[in-house]
Amino acid sequence: MLHVPSNRTYPHSVGAFTRWKRPDVDLIAEGGTESVGPPPYPWPRPTLGRDGGAPTRPSPDLTNRDRILSTVISQDGTVVDYDRYGDGPAVVFVGGATQHRAIDHNTGQVARLLAAEGFTAVDYDRRGRGRSGDTAPWALEREVEDLAALVKAVGGTATLYSSSSGATVALAAAEAGIGVTALALYEPPLFAGADHTEHLAALRALLAKGENDEAMRYNLTSVIGVPAEVVDGMAQSPGWAEMVSVAPTLVYDLTGVHEINVDPDWAGRWSSVTVPTVVYSGDQTFPGLPEAADAVAAALPNATRRVLPGQGHGPAPEAITPALLEFLR
Repeated sequence: MLHVPSNRTYPHSVGAFTRWKRPDVDLIAEGGTESVGPPPYPWPRPTLGRDGGAPTRPSPDLTNRDRILSTVISQDGTVVDYDRYGDGPAVVFVGGATQHRAIDHNTGQVARLLAAEGFTAVDYDRRGRGRSGDTAPWALEREVEDLAALVKAVGGTATLYSSSSGATVALAAAEAGIGVTALALYEPPLFAGADHTEHLAALRALLAKGENDEAMRYNLTSVIGVPAEVVDGMAQSPGWAEMVSVAPTLVYDLTGVHEINVDPDWAGRWSSVTVPTVVYSGDQTFPGLPEAADAVAAALPNATRRVLPGQGHGPAPEAITPALLEFLR
């Protein structure tokens, strides 16, 4: 999920999970449909619920019959639940804030497409989400250990593909030397100098009182910049409860983003990350994210940039899959 610097505003409203209208835009987001008019729709297009949001281009070769459901045990005893598709070089998908399989079917669709092309694809719930467990206290190192267990389970080496703030985990894993052979980072929301100390304090206070719904609303409105009336609409959707259930993990992602943002030496931080890397952005995403992608690519020793036409902050499977295959091959 996108985390907005405190001095930046985004004019684009987010219509995820519900239908809503403004004079300049009419979106039907559930099921991954977007429609008319500027400004561009930059948000991930979720498909909510295990019973909804079927892939838009189903194929007999892209069904759940090829999915292997499994778990690994991380170093601290946390159970990490994942779906595995295909057989070949491994690609592990690292979701952004709140992203997990119950509300994100697009990643599973990409995993199936990669499997059909001869890869092993792993779609997992990060700790604290969906079917995976959680063990306090959280630290980025624990998420790296989760990835280490997954990479070991699929043969010991893997490419990591991260969405949004999942880049904090992917980059740390590459630094840790756990068998990461390449990185594909989609729109890492990292802005040098953007300080989230106040946002983190506010989120922790709400979560400590058990106000998960308010914490999710705060993150959407105050951290990301979604209009309150749009969040009200999102809260009426069937998927809202699933999002709220993972509200405690908002602090995980925002902490990871904050710690990178306030580090004055990105180049030094990532000097050891020499694996081949591609940093993607869409040309219809939120303002600032292409520049953030540029900055991350510039700070990595072996990175290239790629812009996907017509894509926002959550690329369509039919757009990101060919780009990934080009990189992986």
